[in-house]
Amino acid sequence: MTLSDLRCEYAENPLAVEADRPRFSWALTSDSRDQRQSAYQILVAGSRDALTADNGDKWDSSRVESDRSVNIPYAGAKLQSGETYYWKARVWDKHGHASSWSKPA
Repeated sequence: MTLSDLRCEYAENPLAVEADRPRFSWALTSDSRDQRQSAYQILVAGSRDALTADNGDKWDSSRVESDRSVNIPYAGAKLQSGETYYWKARVWDKHGHASSWSKPA
């Protein structure tokens, strides 16, 4: 499974987000017709370097058992106005296999 179309508050790479707890969404594609998401993990970081190192220094959701991929609320430390944040996600399929991390958003 592959994640694409990553969105924060319905926007792709928004320049500003006013929500205190922004919501994350993504689309999934799979070569298998009967494949589905069984869990997800979201990382949010204050720098692209931290995110590349798989360091969610602002929030690491850890593995969450859920098929949800739309409007997942941020649950980390308070985000600061005027700062730039980066995020990525990965999912597990119905067999428990993890996808690769998405591209950073």
